[in-house]
Amino acid sequence: MRVLYLYKDYYPILGGIENHVKLLAEGLSALGVQTQVLVTNTANRTVDESIGGVPVLKMARQVNVSSAPVSMPFFPAVRRLETGADIAHLHMPYPPGELAQLLMGRSRRLVATYHSDIVRQRVLGALYRPFLWQVLRRADLIAVSNPVYIQDSPFLRRYSEKCRVIHFGVDLARFAPTPEIQQQAAQWQARYPGQPLILFVGRLRHYKGIDVLIEAMRQVENAHALIVGIGPMEESWRAQAQTAGVTDRLTFLGEVPD
Repeated sequence: MRVLYLYKDYYPILGGIENHVKLLAEGLSALGVQTQVLVTNTANRTVDESIGGVPVLKMARQVNVSSAPVSMPFFPAVRRLETGADIAHLHMPYPPGELAQLLMGRSRRLVATYHSDIVRQRVLGALYRPFLWQVLRRADLIAVSNPVYIQDSPFLRRYSEKCRVIHFGVDLARFAPTPEIQQQAAQWQARYPGQPLILFVGRLRHYKGIDVLIEAMRQVENAHALIVGIGPMEESWRAQAQTAGVTDRLTFLGEVPD
């Protein structure tokens, strides 16, 4: 069996969907399934590499439109790699990826994992909507992580019979409390003695709600919030924390290793 994963980014870029796709690709590969990942590169050059035993093709990126990278070589690559593939597994939303699937998709079956609606980009959302409908109609199965999505999303409701709730998996070995990890955890706790720690890990995007956490920290005196991750809202949220007077109880750490 051949499975092709389609998304915009992949490791070493850190993010929930990126980690999820990596876990799936490496997990299936370990089971003997022939897997490949097709994404865009962060630069205007194509890179063909192996990550964790999985072939990863990162196509040259020309421009970013909102948060969506656009790569013209991505389109013919979809056609070439999907030809003969048993399953193409598309992770949404990624508008150029959905468009490429519509124009160039050749796999025998299409699985679409629907992570969220696009809610803020009104103009781009209006342009995106027609081919979003077409991709969902073409999909043989639509995977969602939460049954609430099926009822709340106007796009998923129409295709609810195709939807399946498949919760995200976790590689438990990554979280095993080794002596080294326990030592590092103790060092972090020693930095903030006697204080409960509030930890956020993720991309700093508007829908993650860090603005709510910052406001909440105004009412929390004996605790410290640690924000792990980077993203387009970082500077705005740093300024908000400064204005709210909580910089002594909230720290932005940027990217950190596992």
